[in-house]
Amino acid sequence: MRLASWLAEGASGSSSRRSKLGRCWAGILALGLWQAACGGLLGLGQPLQAAETPGPAYTVIVGVNQYADAAILPRSFAEADAVALYQWLTSEHGGQVPAERVRLLLGRPQGHPRALPARREEILKALHWALDNAKEEEVVLVAWFGQGAPVGDRTCYFAADSTLKDRGKNAISATQLEQLLEQSKSNRIVAILDVNFRGYDDKKEKISTLGLEKRFQEFDRLSDEEQERHADQRQTPAWVLSANDGLGPSPEDKQAGHGLLLQVVLDGLTGQADNEAGEADGIITVGELFQYVRKEFPPRAKRQTGKAVAPLAFYSETRSHFALTINPKAFDAVRARIAEFEKRAKAAGLPNEVVEEGRRLLLQVPRFEQPRQMRKHYLAFAAGQLDAQGLLQQRQRYLQALQVSRKEAELFADRVLRVADIARQNYVKPLTYADLIPAAVRGLYRYLDEKVPPTLEKRLEEVGELNREQLRQLLVEVRMAVGQRDDLQGAKASYRACEAMLHSLDNYSAFIDPDTVAEIERQTQQVFIGVGVQIQKDLATDTVRVVTPLRGSPAYRAGIQKDDLIVGVTNFVDKEGNRLPKPEYTDTRGMSIRDVVNKILGKEGTEVQLHVERELADGTKKQLQFRLTRSRIEVETVFGVRRKPDDSWDFYIDPQNKIGYIRLSQFARFTARDLQRALEELRQNGLNGLILDLRFNPGGYLDAAVKIADLFVDDGLIVTVRPRRGQPVEFTGRHEGSYLDFPLVVLINGGSASASEIVSACIQDHDRGIIMGERSFGKGSVQNIIELQFDRSEGPSEVKLTTATFWRPSGKNLARDRKSKEEDDWGVRPHPDYTLKLEPGERAQLFEHLRQGEVIPPREPVKTEPQEPFTDRQLQMAVDFLKRQIAGQQKNGKSG
Repeated sequence: MRLASWLAEGASGSSSRRSKLGRCWAGILALGLWQAACGGLLGLGQPLQAAETPGPAYTVIVGVNQYADAAILPRSFAEADAVALYQWLTSEHGGQVPAERVRLLLGRPQGHPRALPARREEILKALHWALDNAKEEEVVLVAWFGQGAPVGDRTCYFAADSTLKDRGKNAISATQLEQLLEQSKSNRIVAILDVNFRGYDDKKEKISTLGLEKRFQEFDRLSDEEQERHADQRQTPAWVLSANDGLGPSPEDKQAGHGLLLQVVLDGLTGQADNEAGEADGIITVGELFQYVRKEFPPRAKRQTGKAVAPLAFYSETRSHFALTINPKAFDAVRARIAEFEKRAKAAGLPNEVVEEGRRLLLQVPRFEQPRQMRKHYLAFAAGQLDAQGLLQQRQRYLQALQVSRKEAELFADRVLRVADIARQNYVKPLTYADLIPAAVRGLYRYLDEKVPPTLEKRLEEVGELNREQLRQLLVEVRMAVGQRDDLQGAKASYRACEAMLHSLDNYSAFIDPDTVAEIERQTQQVFIGVGVQIQKDLATDTVRVVTPLRGSPAYRAGIQKDDLIVGVTNFVDKEGNRLPKPEYTDTRGMSIRDVVNKILGKEGTEVQLHVERELADGTKKQLQFRLTRSRIEVETVFGVRRKPDDSWDFYIDPQNKIGYIRLSQFARFTARDLQRALEELRQNGLNGLILDLRFNPGGYLDAAVKIADLFVDDGLIVTVRPRRGQPVEFTGRHEGSYLDFPLVVLINGGSASASEIVSACIQDHDRGIIMGERSFGKGSVQNIIELQFDRSEGPSEVKLTTATFWRPSGKNLARDRKSKEEDDWGVRPHPDYTLKLEPGERAQLFEHLRQGEVIPPREPVKTEPQEPFTDRQLQMAVDFLKRQIAGQQKNGKSG
């Protein structure tokens, strides 16, 4: 699935054009503030009339238990799940959605009076009905319970009459669904999926699993042009909730006779998900439902299966505040409240715009604090606790609070233009303001989940005709029109606009705000100030779990272990190191990983206390406290085969034959130094062959890649960097310090990118070693980071721009783009005799196997889930190759 990334000069205009521009934007400004006051810019979308019942305008539900082809595996509860969702949506005691707005398709429709047969033709007809007719702000819900399979380089969804052999013709292909989704006008498409894309008997027919890598990608809704250049996406991606990763059966509750996903979804829809700002407002938003399922599904799955299986949820929290269904337990009270408000408003003679605003705010709790406070005043008015004059006075204060000062708007404009100027001066290709400013504005509106006003859209199409001062005025008016919001406080509006602007250039260019800069530095600099624990969200308890302590860190020395739950954090000083009046305890339940990390990090030499729950091997739980002193932490990026008793690395994968193994997780500041130390250790103890594992290594610093490549090659070219301006820069190796006296294997796969490709391509072109595994990612560009200090109080931001391309010693570029074909020359290809492509499921197992290998084992026996045995076939291939090489060398040595 697509992940959210990090994210000029034209002809001078005449005075009459500037005057027209001013009039145009005055209208937009007035419209923007009115919309903000009424909720249009506050995530509520179009007005919802009190007499209407919010819910999907179009719903398609597919459920198939038994397929015509015996090679497609049956499902136990798919049709029961589909029927249960249909019944809840159309019930008077449920979603109250008119039955004519729902299409139910079943493998065996005979048992349900309104069901249609889930044949391919009928499913496509239903999808066309929903997606072709839906208007822009109308919700389309697609729910599918059944089986699927890979077909070509994509996946497909089986209809009841599909066959495995001819699935390319008689199943619903992801490409077909993608086309329907792209053509739909709706920007509120929600998919609930319980589909196993390996739902076939592979013993009856062996099929390629290549397409599994692109499962769910049809819901991105990107055109070919947008895929290649992620700018100004016209369609909002669908909101997708899947029972699992789609690579196996999902959890079921056999006693209840349903899949677990459907059970949790229905619990959320019946009211348990209705909790915006701690209040049941009678509306279930898509964000509320997805958050509820993400929280509730894992612990229930663990009770059912013994494992905390997590659902997959693809959605934007900033765009998820629209109504999916009603909460039937609370919606009648909402109707009554709005009716009473309208009655009192009519008696008081309130203006129409105030009445409309009141309806909106009373219908649904807004996302942001200011409109939430205004909602309280409307509630008080509806309850007779506030008179009309008092309401209008509060509203006047509210409208004033929504306004942005011209000074703040000018600051926004200046910042966006400053970043645009940096991009124009440094990007690898020539740019104009027309390439940048429209993307910034459209990106800001997209972040706000708002449509760009038509008058503004027209001006954006004419940006090339504006000079710099006119562009500045346009940006000022944009910021004033958008108004003040909780998520745009301070510099956030300029951050979001700059992120969108730079991300529109390519997948790697980005604007990085100060908070993210600090986080990235911890990841790439290899050094940070902290206590030294890797943590992840524990879905079963909603706290955080220790993945591993970092060797030598305060947490490691204190005895914190793998699988410890951090349930609380106590701070004694603030972020500046000043002692607090009293210790500040924070419960980690419900907190995001980033928020917990921020609580744990602080100034070097200050103390923090971690409150830990540890489950022992006998099932008993211990409550522990660890008072730690924050210090400089160095993250490992060089790994061996296994941990020694002192938790350092054993780099011998075959001690008898003296075959070494070193894995690099990234190319960070000290990676080359640590790699050389490992090589020296191996050489001193005997080294007959080495495996350098670069699988899943996304890259890092160019200078680190050059230093590491130079360790393995003799004199000669390592890589050439070609900038937009100036002469190409060649990086060459030196004979001194190179390790050349043993056979070398480099393991790569599709996760090996950038610096990993520089190293592996260099070794391949110099014929220094054999490349094995799978083809690399294909990233052939160089990004430079330019530090930018907008204001001292904010901390530094960074502009990351693609400024050059790099070329391997053979003179070929490594870059792959959307137009690149499999047969084209991109990336690094393994040796033909040693290419071993893993299926997606096996690749996921490999990633987890490598990650678990980094973990420091616990000292105190604790309760752990048994690890499934895994054979790394690519690694075994490398070991077998080196054994043959060493045996041949020994034989030749003896015969000589």
